[in-house]
Amino acid sequence: MKLINIMALSVVFISLSMGSAIAGGNNIAFVQVQKILAKSPKVKAIEKKMEREFSKRKEGIISKGKDLARLEKRYQKDIEIMSDSEAKRLERDIISRRRALKNLQGEFQEDFVLRRNEELGKLQKHIREVIKKIAKEEGLDIVLEGGVVYTSERADITDKVLQKMK
Repeated sequence: MKLINIMALSVVFISLSMGSAIAGGNNIAFVQVQKILAKSPKVKAIEKKMEREFSKRKEGIISKGKDLARLEKRYQKDIEIMSDSEAKRLERDIISRRRALKNLQGEFQEDFVLRRNEELGKLQKHIREVIKKIAKEEGLDIVLEGGVVYTSERADITDKVLQKMK
């Protein structure tokens, strides 16, 4: 009986200790980085920069695609009146151009993704710096991102981060 009473008192004591530590201890906030990325004017600036940087290559690929489409159309239209050797030469040319275009598209896509990730990485670093600055200014001990089931509006500092980024 004494053992049960001691255990019960221990549980009560531990609960009270934890409750006071939670209540008086840490200031916790939450930030929605995805919302920041969706609303940040810097993301739009990155998109415009990327468009300018890759527009000539994109136009070149589109132009080569149109040339290939014209060649394929000519092949389909004139196959009946072409000699066998001319048809085979044109078919090889089409296959070669198709392969080259596919390679160009793949390289373009890889380069674009690498550059976008590089730019977004810089932006995410800036976001973290702004979050740290706000946390220090407001005396926050912990700032969480993602994986949070519930947060009050008071604990959500996303809009503050967006304001500081402007």
